[in-house]
Order: sequence, then structure tokens, then C-alpha cells
Amino acid sequence: MTYIGAKGRKKSGSSLFALLVLAIAAAVACWALLALFPVELHQVGQWLQAKFDALRK
Repeated sequence: MTYIGAKGRKKSGSSLFALLVLAIAAAVACWALLALFPVELHQVGQWLQAKFDALRK
């Protein structure tokens, strides 16, 4: 929910701050996945590629 002040207007900058926090959290999550599970992600990528190749045939 958004913060509504006493005058009934949305606090300016709150949505930009929320988007910034969300972008930072997504970047940290991607970095953690790539740093902690590189072999597993490579295996998942190969599996997905095989599935898509099978669907294209």
C-alpha cells in the first residue's frame, strides 16, 4: 500500500524508492544464484535447451 499523508496525496518518491529496492533485491538474488549454483544452472539450461529442441522437431 502507498502512504497517504494528511492531505490525501501520495507521498512523492515512495514508488521510485520501492522500484529501486525491488531492482536491488532482484540483482542480489541473480548474483546469489549465479555465484552459488553455477553448475546446477548450467545443467538446467542444457535440460531446457534439449526440451525446446525436441519441441521444434
